Amino acid sequence: MSNEKPDLIERDAVLATLSGYGFDRFSSPEIHAALVRIPAATLTGTKPSIDWSHVALEFNWLALNERGKAFIYETRPERHNFGWSNSVGWCSARGFASLTPGSCDWKDSLVMRPGYKGE
Repeated sequence: MSNEKPDLIERDAVLATLSGYGFDRFSSPEIHAALVRIPAATLTGTKPSIDWSHVALEFNWLALNERGKAFIYETRPERHNFGWSNSVGWCSARGFASLTPGSCDWKDSLVMRPGYKGE
């Protein structure tokens, strides 16, 4: 077994692996309860990215919502139940050809423009 960790471990992959070793998720209530608590992404994965040189200077933050849609924000957004929001300004990032959504959970997707000093 390799010591390398994948960017993303999915619950279904864990279940398939355990099933391959003869574990049946329904054979033990304790095993089943533990398996369903494994989050869809147990490792961080890669964050989204964008070519910031093509983004207006007033936008300094990039993040994904629950559905994987990317948005850019003027001020640092706050995470809510289904995505990120701020009270100043935001817009969809889908029109940027350089957008790469990454593989991390949306809750971990907030990225700050490189070189931005923050609020």
